[in-house]
Amino acid sequence: MTYPIGGGPVTAGQASPYAPRVHEADRLAGQGALPKALAILEHIVAHGAREPEILRRLASLQRGTGDLPGALKTIELLLTNAPLDFLGLLFRAS
Repeated sequence: MTYPIGGGPVTAGQASPYAPRVHEADRLAGQGALPKALAILEHIVAHGAREPEILRRLASLQRGTGDLPGALKTIELLLTNAPLDFLGLLFRAS
């Protein structure tokens, strides 16, 4: 099984109302439709999604599409909600 963005399956997000949209974004990213996947994730984060898995996916897509300031802003949001998130700290350091 491969996970196109964010490095893993949605775990906490599967119980959230955002899971179907996250899976749709994963599918689109896997097909190379990065702008569409990015738009979906930006939309759900703008509407309150704060799960670390979702924020990491969004930051990964932002970074992959060249939006480094946006990726850093997303990681800062992630670390505001989960200050010891190892992957978030690693992402910020890189």
